[in-house]
Amino acid sequence: MIALYAQGDTAGTRDALEQLAARLPGHPSVPLVEIAILGAQGDYDAAEDSTRSFAAANTSNVVLRINGETFLANEAMLRGRITESQVHAQRVVADAVALGIPNIPLSIEMQLAFQELWFRGNTAEG
Repeated sequence: MIALYAQGDTAGTRDALEQLAARLPGHPSVPLVEIAILGAQGDYDAAEDSTRSFAAANTSNVVLRINGETFLANEAMLRGRITESQVHAQRVVADAVALGIPNIPLSIEMQLAFQELWFRGNTAEG
């Protein structure tokens, strides 16, 4: 689906998404792809609303919670809400550590350090 969208085939993307939804009702990839499409189209309000709904509906599944919080962190950062983005990112780190996934916390901590340097000019924290 992402390849279709990247090639500019919006109708093909929608068709593939509808086929996925029909074959696997309730599969979490469906709303995540829908959210990604909304964001790619610049409809940030709808993307963020959909992400908040997705995150609220998936609090008990840690993997889906990581997905929702990651999307929320990215959406907040895209809109300049750095502190909010960092709060979501820290939730992702906590869940990833609990699952024993080392690459996610490392990647996010690097992003958070970059944000402190770039956006806040914080070069000597600690």
